[in-house]
Amino acid sequence: MASLIVDLPKNRELLENGTVTIFERDLCAKFSVHITKNFPWHISGVRLDWGSIKNSIQLPWNEVSDEEAEFFISNTSLEEFTYVAVIFSESQPGLLCTLQFAKQNIDLLTFHCPGLTYIVAVSDLKNRVLKNDTFIEVDGARWISGFSPCRYE
Repeated sequence: MASLIVDLPKNRELLENGTVTIFERDLCAKFSVHITKNFPWHISGVRLDWGSIKNSIQLPWNEVSDEEAEFFISNTSLEEFTYVAVIFSESQPGLLCTLQFAKQNIDLLTFHCPGLTYIVAVSDLKNRVLKNDTFIEVDGARWISGFSPCRYE
């Protein structure tokens, strides 16, 4: 069995001190199915085709400061939510934390994570319900992509 991202020492420490909790693998898999069926994918098949998604915004993460990345995330459709799920893959559990923590620690949460990481709004914390169309995609190397808060106007 492949190593779990949640078992990396950095994540174990966050779990042990209560900063994050485990977000169940089956819920991560359901999110993956949702975006695969409902969003266009780049011709490479590696990431979403943000250029063809209405009201999408992107930030060249490797060219900006941590503060600029935090400001960018604050100005996405995630802005109105308190909690988010950090989803690494459909085959692994994710992490659940506050949006504030995720914004301030985007590099910590995505470091050593192969592929894409999705940070998805949680609309009902008690029942662990995702707002599946409210997320950002982090590719770890260059881009943070998401939706403008005025997406539905």
